[in-house]
Amino acid sequence: MTKNVNYNSWMHKEEKYPIKATKPRQWTTIYKQPASLPQKELNLCWQNLLPSYAQSLAEVIESIIGSAHPYLHQKQALEYLLESTTKRENTGLIINGGTYSGKSLSFSIPGIVKLLGEETDFIVVFYPSKQLLLDQFERMKEYLVRLEETSGARLTCKVYSGDIGKTNVNNEVLTQEHQQELYGTEQNPPNILLATFDKVWYQLIAGKKTPLLEKIMECQYLVFDEIHAFEGFAAAII
Repeated sequence: MTKNVNYNSWMHKEEKYPIKATKPRQWTTIYKQPASLPQKELNLCWQNLLPSYAQSLAEVIESIIGSAHPYLHQKQALEYLLESTTKRENTGLIINGGTYSGKSLSFSIPGIVKLLGEETDFIVVFYPSKQLLLDQFERMKEYLVRLEETSGARLTCKVYSGDIGKTNVNNEVLTQEHQQELYGTEQNPPNILLATFDKVWYQLIAGKKTPLLEKIMECQYLVFDEIHAFEGFAAAII
C-alpha cells in the first residue's frame, strides 16, 4: 500500500525556528601568517604572559607541551581575550591555524585563567563531532589534574554529547550509568563544559529547562572549535 504525501503543504509549512540574519560582526585578525608556519615568541615565556594567580598554570603548560615559549598567535589571542571587554562592542575572535599549531591552547588557556581569576565560573567549548570532543576531553583533563596537583585549584570539566555526561573524577566510562551521569551534568554544571553543538541545540528547541542549559544561555565565553568542520543545518544555526 502506497501512502500519499502532500509535499506542497509540507514545503509551505511555516518554520518553527526560522534562521534569522544577524548584523555583521567585526572580527579581529591577530596575525597574518601561513597556517603551516606558526611563529614562536622566543623572548617571552608562559610565566611572563599569565597573571600572578595563574603561575601554576604556566608551569603545567610548560611541562605538558615541553616548551616555555608560546606561539605569537597564542600570545595575542590570550592578551585579547583577557583584556577588559568594556571598551569594545564585539569580542568575537577567529583563530586560523594549521594542525598542531596550538589553536586549542589559544582559547582554553584564557578560559582557565578567567576561571582561576573568578571572572567567570563557566565556559563552554563546542565541537562538531563526539570523537573530537572525547579526544579533547582527555587533553583538558590532563591540564586540570596537573593544575590541581600543582596548586590545589580544582576546576571541574564534563562532557555533554548524546547520552554521555561523564566527569573528570573517574577515568572509566560508566556505560550502565550514562543516564545518571547525564542528569548530574544537567543539574550540576561544571566549570568547563565540552559539548557537541547539536546536543545542546536540540535540548533547547525541545523546550527542556535545566540548570546547565540556563548557564549555557547566559555564558559569556563560548568557543566553537574546528568551526570549519560544522556543516549543513548545524553550521546554519551557529
